[in-house]
Amino acid sequence: MDLLAERPHSKTPTPILRPSSLLHPRHISLMHTAHITTQTSPNTRPTDPNSQHQHQANPVPEMATKMAPEEAPLPPEKDQMKVLLLGLPLTNTASLTAALRHLGYNPYTTRSLAASPSHMAVWRAAIPSTSHTATTLPLDVAALLAGHSAVADLPACMFAAQLIGAYPAAKVILTTRDSAEWEQAMQGSVWALFTWRVFQLVRIAGLGQLAPLVRLLHALFGVHNGNVYGGVEARRAAERHNARVRALVPRERLLEVDARDEVGWQRLCAFLGEGPPPEGLRFPRVRDEEGAMRRALEASWAAVARWLVLMVGVNVVVVALSVAAWVYAGELRGARDAWVLGPVREYLKK
Repeated sequence: MDLLAERPHSKTPTPILRPSSLLHPRHISLMHTAHITTQTSPNTRPTDPNSQHQHQANPVPEMATKMAPEEAPLPPEKDQMKVLLLGLPLTNTASLTAALRHLGYNPYTTRSLAASPSHMAVWRAAIPSTSHTATTLPLDVAALLAGHSAVADLPACMFAAQLIGAYPAAKVILTTRDSAEWEQAMQGSVWALFTWRVFQLVRIAGLGQLAPLVRLLHALFGVHNGNVYGGVEARRAAERHNARVRALVPRERLLEVDARDEVGWQRLCAFLGEGPPPEGLRFPRVRDEEGAMRRALEASWAAVARWLVLMVGVNVVVVALSVAAWVYAGELRGARDAWVLGPVREYLKK
């Protein structure tokens, strides 16, 4: 998933997003950290001021517990959306997203969703449109994408048919991966949000600021694979997704990339009709994407567990004190009369 790459200046203006006001390092958050390597030749200095030898992912901001009101829906900006990166998560989408940013595109990604918690209600309301019979992108979703020249990763990849229909001139990139490898990677990272008991409690009880994101992704995968997180049916669902994209996009508009292949600037730029990037800039590569996500999930799991222990502990103390006050009410009144009211009465008598 995206949340890993740097942000060079984009071709199109970035829309004004409503960030969460509940940012705090102690809050529950899903942070996604990995490194992207964009190396240059020894004698060449990148012209992009954001380019570094290594870039560390930005953490996903907190999820707001309340949704802000949405603006009025806008029609799809068909002339603005240029690239649809519709591969499923963990199919090397992060590297291609970073490459698109280097070329000046402004993709809407999971990071964009996390930065604007009010968007989650819009995407969730649009989930029925992802059925196999629907091909129209809801106007509310199109409004969220205004100002973006590309989309990548969740939640957009689950709306593949709707996006292809809404932006008929956009180029489509489909990233794929061996189904068994992909299944294993998802089980150890993204799907842990639905299989680990702590995150199940977060989703069901609506605990913390992570809950809206977990609920949205759970609903998306419910349509995608029936919330089956492994086995033949999960792999078949991924294959159906890829086959559907291939069937809907003409060959001249489709670039299919296997996660094991070296894409390279030449192949990508030729497909997009772009000029070459700054001389000496190597194609970005995200290293250990699923491992980074799993480490972030483990950290989030620990944070949730600590919060639950604290809440349980506080409640136990409150209940214990209440029971003690009821059981020893007489003794407490006697102590109050002797220690507090007694000296006051003696003073007043004087």
